[in-house]
Amino acid sequence: MGFKIAGRSFTGRYKVDEIDEIEEEPGLYAVLCYRNKRHYLVDVGESENIKEELEGKNGKKTEWDKHCSGRLLISVYYTPDMEESDRNKLEKKIRNRHNPPCGKGWPI
Repeated sequence: MGFKIAGRSFTGRYKVDEIDEIEEEPGLYAVLCYRNKRHYLVDVGESENIKEELEGKNGKKTEWDKHCSGRLLISVYYTPDMEESDRNKLEKKIRNRHNPPCGKGWPI
Protein backbone atom coordinates (compact mmCIF):
# COMPACT_ATOMS: atom_id res chain seq x y z
CA MET A 1 0.00 0.00 0.00
CA GLY A 2 1.31 3.43 -0.88
CA PHE A 3 0.54 7.06 -0.20
CA LYS A 4 0.65 10.15 -2.38
CA ILE A 5 2.42 12.95 -0.55
CA ALA A 6 3.18 16.15 -2.49
CA GLY A 7 2.44 14.24 -5.69
CA ARG A 8 5.05 11.56 -4.94
CA SER A 9 4.27 7.88 -4.40
CA PHE A 10 5.58 6.78 -1.00
CA THR A 11 5.56 3.01 -0.48
CA GLY A 12 5.25 0.69 2.47
CA ARG A 13 3.65 0.69 5.89
CA TYR A 14 6.63 -0.35 7.98
CA LYS A 15 6.37 -0.45 11.76
CA VAL A 16 8.83 2.01 13.29
CA ASP A 17 10.67 -0.73 15.16
CA GLU A 18 10.65 -3.16 12.21
CA ILE A 19 12.46 -1.42 9.37
CA ASP A 20 14.46 -4.39 8.06
CA GLU A 21 12.68 -4.28 4.69
CA ILE A 22 13.61 -0.64 4.06
CA GLU A 23 16.42 -0.34 1.52
CA GLU A 24 19.77 1.35 2.13
CA GLU A 25 18.98 3.86 -0.62
CA PRO A 26 18.64 7.64 -0.87
CA GLY A 27 15.20 9.10 -0.49
CA LEU A 28 12.58 10.50 1.83
CA TYR A 29 10.74 8.88 4.69
CA ALA A 30 7.36 9.80 6.12
CA VAL A 31 6.39 8.95 9.68
CA LEU A 32 2.65 8.32 9.74
CA CYS A 33 0.14 7.86 12.51
CA TYR A 34 -2.69 5.48 11.69
CA ARG A 35 -5.81 6.13 13.72
CA ASN A 36 -9.54 6.27 13.07
CA LYS A 37 -8.95 4.55 9.70
CA ARG A 38 -6.82 7.49 8.48
CA HIS A 39 -3.12 8.23 8.13
CA TYR A 40 -1.70 11.47 9.56
CA LEU A 41 1.74 12.80 8.75
CA VAL A 42 3.82 13.11 11.93
CA ASP A 43 7.29 13.76 10.45
CA VAL A 44 9.22 13.70 7.19
CA GLY A 45 12.94 13.56 6.45
CA GLU A 46 15.46 12.91 3.72
CA SER A 47 18.68 10.96 3.67
CA GLU A 48 21.36 9.50 1.44
CA ASN A 49 20.59 6.20 3.22
CA ILE A 50 17.02 5.98 4.53
CA LYS A 51 17.50 2.78 6.52
CA GLU A 52 20.62 4.05 8.28
CA GLU A 53 18.90 7.37 9.03
CA LEU A 54 15.90 5.63 10.61
CA GLU A 55 18.11 3.29 12.64
CA GLY A 56 19.71 6.39 14.15
CA LYS A 57 16.36 7.98 15.01
CA ASN A 58 15.54 5.79 18.02
CA GLY A 59 15.56 8.84 20.29
CA LYS A 60 13.09 10.62 18.02
CA LYS A 61 10.52 7.85 18.44
CA THR A 62 9.55 9.39 21.80
CA GLU A 63 8.74 12.64 20.01
CA TRP A 64 6.77 10.81 17.32
CA ASP A 65 4.81 8.93 20.00
CA LYS A 66 3.74 12.27 21.53
CA HIS A 67 1.98 13.15 18.27
CA CYS A 68 0.34 9.79 17.66
CA SER A 69 -2.46 8.20 19.61
CA GLY A 70 -2.61 5.39 17.06
CA ARG A 71 -0.02 3.19 15.36
CA LEU A 72 3.24 4.68 14.05
CA LEU A 73 4.27 3.63 10.54
CA ILE A 74 7.03 4.53 8.09
CA SER A 75 6.53 5.00 4.37
CA VAL A 76 9.40 5.70 1.96
CA TYR A 77 10.05 7.38 -1.37
CA TYR A 78 13.31 6.19 -2.95
CA THR A 79 15.20 8.77 -5.02
CA PRO A 80 18.28 7.07 -6.52
CA ASP A 81 18.61 9.74 -9.24
CA MET A 82 17.78 12.80 -7.13
CA GLU A 83 20.43 15.14 -5.76
CA GLU A 84 20.49 15.92 -2.03
CA SER A 85 19.49 19.53 -2.74
CA ASP A 86 16.37 18.32 -4.57
CA ARG A 87 15.50 15.93 -1.73
CA ASN A 88 15.83 18.86 0.68
CA LYS A 89 13.48 20.96 -1.47
CA LEU A 90 10.93 18.15 -1.57
CA GLU A 91 11.15 17.67 2.20
CA LYS A 92 10.63 21.41 2.69
CA LYS A 93 7.64 21.36 0.33
CA ILE A 94 6.04 18.53 2.31
CA ARG A 95 6.77 20.25 5.64
CA ASN A 96 5.26 23.51 4.41
CA ARG A 97 2.15 21.79 3.08
CA HIS A 98 1.47 19.43 6.03
CA ASN A 99 3.23 21.16 8.94
CA PRO A 100 4.39 18.04 10.83
CA PRO A 101 4.59 17.34 13.73
CA CYS A 102 2.90 20.46 15.04
CA GLY A 103 -0.83 20.80 15.59
CA LYS A 104 -3.20 18.02 14.66
CA GLY A 105 -1.45 17.10 11.42
CA TRP A 106 -3.26 16.52 8.16
CA PRO A 107 -4.76 13.32 6.82
CA ILE A 108 -2.97 11.85 3.83
